[in-house]
Amino acid sequence: MDVSKLGEAGAFEAALNLLREQLRAVADVRRQIASDEALRAEDPKHQHALMVQTLNEMGQLARAISTLEAVEAGRIVVAPEKVLRPRVAAADLPPIERTSALAVKTPSAPLGALS
Repeated sequence: MDVSKLGEAGAFEAALNLLREQLRAVADVRRQIASDEALRAEDPKHQHALMVQTLNEMGQLARAISTLEAVEAGRIVVAPEKVLRPRVAAADLPPIERTSALAVKTPSAPLGALS
């Protein structure tokens, strides 16, 4: 789906629908894991880990949905990203002075020799 043609409201709605669909899918998987008697009998620790994982995923999706709904309703305002622009043009800057690799202090050179 090309959300660039939907506008801001359409993009929010498309994102919300996608998140809600994912939440339903994860909830379905969680119900299947919970009702899988073979998995429970074979490896209860693995089943528990899967249940915890799906619960965490459902929580993340629910928070994302709530956040988008709050932004859409105006309860949360997203500040535009601040773009910093240089105050002078690059052509107005002085040239960068490059130092020679030979000017690097070495242990054999006396300290005052390079200053």
